[in-house]
Amino acid sequence: MTMKVKTSKDIYFHQALQLLSPMPPFNKLKNRELLVYGELLRIGYEGTEVLLYAKNRDRIVNALNMSHAMLRNVLSKFRKLNLLVENELNSKYVVKYLQPLKFEFYE
Repeated sequence: MTMKVKTSKDIYFHQALQLLSPMPPFNKLKNRELLVYGELLRIGYEGTEVLLYAKNRDRIVNALNMSHAMLRNVLSKFRKLNLLVENELNSKYVVKYLQPLKFEFYE
């Protein structure tokens, strides 16, 4: 089955994460944490600088109306779940822009 979904680079990563949210390791993330991860994916897609530069942290804090302390806690959780390795996204869990998502079910 193929479903077409209208999107843009501003919302694509959040849409993809909503689809992936019931599956590990994303099922361990709260909504706010999924939003932060989506912003990290978007920054990574734009690829202009190091992911966790202060400028990008400020961008996430402002976009999601959260404190820097809250962001540090979220990033710490990402490290514990192996979503973030040495201040970079774990390539195993990176969703690329407009990448088809494929699900295979098994018993």
